[in-house]
Amino acid sequence: MKEKEAPLDALRLMWEQAPFNRLLGLNGETLEPGHAVIALPVREEFVGAPRRPALHGGVVSALIDTTGGAAAWAALGPGESVSTVDLRVDFLEPARLAGPLRADRDGADHRVEVHADREVRAQPFAEPAPGALRRVGQ
Repeated sequence: MKEKEAPLDALRLMWEQAPFNRLLGLNGETLEPGHAVIALPVREEFVGAPRRPALHGGVVSALIDTTGGAAAWAALGPGESVSTVDLRVDFLEPARLAGPLRADRDGADHRVEVHADREVRAQPFAEPAPGALRRVGQ
């Protein structure tokens, strides 16, 4: 069995082996067991609601899914794997064309929060961080 890659190597492999992550331009900023921060540079071609304009929910969902998966993967042992079985997104506000968006997944409370262009801080599940755009929970 192959030893698990170091976090920075794992982030590099995630981008090299997942063309969709490269297409979106996702950038891994933090990866440790149960915790990941991934940034999405906002681009005009991600607009799903041109009248607002706001990003397409699928782009934001992909950021959430990738961040949650990376954090979960980093907590696994050698030979273990993880896959998304269910994903629910509560869209609290439209994601505007200001960017980048940052998703933070903290393994302690099983949620991913996405914030527009600011420092991300983990909060208890019942109290979303000020300015939270998206939240996913169990």
